[in-house]
Amino acid sequence: MCNDQSSVTAYYKLVNSVLDRWVAAIVLLILSPMGLIVFSQKPPSKDGHIFTCYKFRTMTNDRDSDGNLLSDAQYLTGFGKFLRQKSLDDIIQLWSVLKGDMSFVGLRTLLIEYLPYYWERESKRHSVLP
Repeated sequence: MCNDQSSVTAYYKLVNSVLDRWVAAIVLLILSPMGLIVFSQKPPSKDGHIFTCYKFRTMTNDRDSDGNLLSDAQYLTGFGKFLRQKSLDDIIQLWSVLKGDMSFVGLRTLLIEYLPYYWERESKRHSVLP
């Protein structure tokens, strides 16, 4: 048995990566018909790497006569309401897990526009996969 801590850590990272990708592939295969209504964002990932993150389009861009966005109840689509009620609105992000840009366990992605405003401590969030 190996007592070297770095070997054990490397082993767990490999197992975690393989498990992430296998589970993501299986779930995506099952839910692939729902993947037709998606949009993408470009958030920063580990080490500041910018990647494409897919999300379901659950809202419309409709506005009232004054150009203001409608209330939550009005601009949420029927499909979007269903996805949110069942907590499935982020399930399409499994594609990013499958590609290795995200992990099942990690911090929520933030918009790239926030990068210049991070303090040194806050920027440490990019030392792990989102």
